[in-house]
Amino acid sequence: MALYMLMADNLWRVTALNGTWNFIQANVHGIAVSGGNVGFSLFYFTSESGAPE
Repeated sequence: MALYMLMADNLWRVTALNGTWNFIQANVHGIAVSGGNVGFSLFYFTSESGAPE
């Protein structure tokens, strides 16, 4: 983000990029962002005990 800020020189672009990143992480990949609970997502990941790494 810092490099993008130096390149874009626009705080609104950095904020939009971060918001888009958080949206994709939570709603597409199903990863909790900023400690929030994940509701609906396009993908659902679980870990299984005994599964190969």
